Amino acid sequence: MNIQCARCGAQYRLDDRRITRDFIRVKCTNCGNVFAAQKRVERIIESPMERGKSENIREQVVARRREQPAPARAAAGPGMADYMPGMIVMFLLTLAAIYLGNFLKSVNPDLVNRFHLNYVLFLLVIGIAWRNTIGIPDSLMYGISLGRPLLKIGIIIMGLRFGLGALADIGFIGLAIIALFVFGSAGLILFLGKKFEMADSFAGVLASAIGICGVSAAIAAAPVVKARDTEIAYSIVTIILWGLIFLFAFPYIGSAFGLTQYQFGAWAGTGILNSGQVIASASIYGKEARDIATLYNIIRVIGIPFVVLFIAFWYVGREAKGEKVAAGEIIFSKFPIFVIGFFVLIVVRSLGIATSADYKLIDPIVNWFFAFGFVAIGCNTLLSDLKIAGGGAFWAGSIVAIIKAFASLILIMIFL
Repeated sequence: MNIQCARCGAQYRLDDRRITRDFIRVKCTNCGNVFAAQKRVERIIESPMERGKSENIREQVVARRREQPAPARAAAGPGMADYMPGMIVMFLLTLAAIYLGNFLKSVNPDLVNRFHLNYVLFLLVIGIAWRNTIGIPDSLMYGISLGRPLLKIGIIIMGLRFGLGALADIGFIGLAIIALFVFGSAGLILFLGKKFEMADSFAGVLASAIGICGVSAAIAAAPVVKARDTEIAYSIVTIILWGLIFLFAFPYIGSAFGLTQYQFGAWAGTGILNSGQVIASASIYGKEARDIATLYNIIRVIGIPFVVLFIAFWYVGREAKGEKVAAGEIIFSKFPIFVIGFFVLIVVRSLGIATSADYKLIDPIVNWFFAFGFVAIGCNTLLSDLKIAGGGAFWAGSIVAIIKAFASLILIMIFL
């Protein structure tokens, strides 16, 4: 049977025979959400001939229903007690990483600054190492899975840091760079898809993922091009693999080229493929870089409707042969809500309802939300999953990801 994650919309095919009880708990490999898959109960009503000519049809139905077990109730979702252990672990890990970073800085501040040995890097490395060595118990993953939505809440709150003037400060050049690499990356994937003999549906979903912001864009484009689950999975794995490499590599490349905080934030927000990894990498470089990267990434995410429409027209022309695709409806249902929240708070700041002093009061909360998100990114990175990336799609995605990273670096160093 087919099941769907209620949080991110990812779909999976599950063999009914694996459900040996009334329901089982299933963990979404995309967002970490844990939900219940209920066993289907089929009622079979025998025909009147088989039950005997003397029986009334109504009596047969009633009798047969009595013989069947009552339908299994949908399992209740995890309660507060299920989330608390993981939340406590995230808090303790963050506290330990902060103290470790402060201790190393007091011992040798030059070494810490040169290699960006701060709490963000520690949280990511610890989470990845923990998940891929001894493993993390499911009882902790309930709470840890909240790290990603908290990261998005932190992004929304950051809207209060900016006003409409901040968007204007990006200027024409910044917007042009973002647009160039959003549409250029998507177009290059579609071109290479033909060279690597990829299915049009596969090329379409990968183009959206590479061009914009990774998982959200892939999910938005998938229904438009009628991508299969495996094509969505391969696309997500490709961007997560390169996003993970860039996450750790960008800060050291940025230091080697002497990028300012603004330049690095613009580069991370343009060149790294996934939103969470954008913020994580920029946070390693510095707080100002993190804020600028968030702004650039948000503007890039706004491109989802335009890129998905572009891919829809391309797909209809090549594959669907005039078939009508409800791209607008799909985009509306899949567009990331946190982007809307971010811009609502930008308007709130611009109207003077909130001030910079108000944001400073809640800035520590934003930092903690981001820290929990970094824990979740590390703990949800299963390196064995990355092994499934391969074939023409992987090479096409790899070529475009590398071109996007280094071409955007060159333009940002020249113009920003």
